[in-house]
Amino acid sequence: MAFDADEMRREDAVRDPKCKFALYVAERDGHTVGVGGHDQPISSYNPRLFYLNLYVDPDARGRGVGTALYQHVHEAVSEYRPAILRNTALVKEGDEASSRFAKVRGFREDKQIFESHLDVANFDPTPYEGLEPSLTAQGITFTSLKDLRDHDPHGDRKFYDLFAEVRRDVPRTEPATDIPFERFVDLAYNDDDFLQEYTLVAMDGDACVGLSGVYQNEIRGGWDNGLTGVRREYRGRGIALALKVKSITTAKALGVPLLVTDNDSTNAPMLRVNTKLGFVRQPAWLSVVWRLEPAA
Repeated sequence: MAFDADEMRREDAVRDPKCKFALYVAERDGHTVGVGGHDQPISSYNPRLFYLNLYVDPDARGRGVGTALYQHVHEAVSEYRPAILRNTALVKEGDEASSRFAKVRGFREDKQIFESHLDVANFDPTPYEGLEPSLTAQGITFTSLKDLRDHDPHGDRKFYDLFAEVRRDVPRTEPATDIPFERFVDLAYNDDDFLQEYTLVAMDGDACVGLSGVYQNEIRGGWDNGLTGVRREYRGRGIALALKVKSITTAKALGVPLLVTDNDSTNAPMLRVNTKLGFVRQPAWLSVVWRLEPAA
């Protein structure tokens, strides 16, 4: 697991004050051998829901570092009387040691998250050549988020309203909570990895009806395809597929070698779209949860 110090600093700068957060490091002989902490994302905020993370250097595993670090994090979060603990450093499918570590501490698997990779150079857009003209004939056009913001004084609010509606229907481990508009602006537009010029918005006249977000991933040397979604009344017309195809063809034209996306195992519609486009599923990440109190 790689850490981007600049990204961590940016997240610290825009974190909502109500979200409890702490980060700890484990050191041996002056070297960091583990990192752990707890957090509360504003996107699924519950005052008694906490996400735990725990990373140990592979060379330091099996020596008690993870156990000591987890105990420290668990004691720190216990003062807030958590009802639900989730693991943000998801357990990799087939990693029996990590799975045992989670299970003996009360965590149980409840979902799988599929990360999928697309070899952009081998993508063939030919089967989809008629898709955009068909949508154009129905009044659906496409623009970049940058152009929307540059030419529509209400662009930020329109994009936010679209994002807020679409994300409510995306399967997730915990219910989505609304992100205030001002906080959304801080989170989205101050993120240097968020590629506004390549993030696409589907339009019906002046209305934003679909989106597909794109982020630079310098560690992987490619792009991350973030949230792709369409307003409920516009679904079933191929708009999400068209957004994906346009993102891939743009990436191919720019020489981007890899597109990465991830989906909840229950998000069947988007998994079908990704499979159709040639995305290859990687071994699943296992979402694990410990419910200290019965679900309300």
